[in-house]
Amino acid sequence: MTVSSASFNDRLARIEKTRKSAKGRIQLHIGDQEAWVANDSAMLRQVIAKPRHSRLAVFKVLPALMVGAIGMMVVTALKMRFLTPELAEKVGSNPDLVLVVAAVLTAFGLGMMLRLASVKLMAVQLLGVALAFVGLHNIAFWQPDMAALAFTPDWVEQQTAQFEPRTLRYAETTIRF
Repeated sequence: MTVSSASFNDRLARIEKTRKSAKGRIQLHIGDQEAWVANDSAMLRQVIAKPRHSRLAVFKVLPALMVGAIGMMVVTALKMRFLTPELAEKVGSNPDLVLVVAAVLTAFGLGMMLRLASVKLMAVQLLGVALAFVGLHNIAFWQPDMAALAFTPDWVEQQTAQFEPRTLRYAETTIRF
């Protein structure tokens, strides 16, 4: 009994000695050769320890909001310049939905090009599209010349006749600010 326990304790001591000198590596015995490989748990700890994002990620929120609004402006400008009555009939009964979906896709595309592609920043881009959708008509009141260049003079006339300045409007709901 003592011989086997002594040899077992000696073996444990040898294992502990090699573990200390291994420094996070594992010694594999392949036939009569030895190979040292990295321990997965050590690599996993290194990966987990890395920060997922920097503290400067907060500064990406405003550009993401602007990218969403720009997506809506681009799609609206393209709609006013290139949408013919024949194409408008093919769009269907809800052109606003098509406009918003196209604006969201445009904003996401711009966001990916500008490296604003995280889930949170995409949600902010969605918010930018929504705010531009309900408030884009205010540009026709605040900067009519620039709005006529970006969209069309007909769009400016339509917006000034249909909406009031300093409002957010969707369907029949109007919020004044």
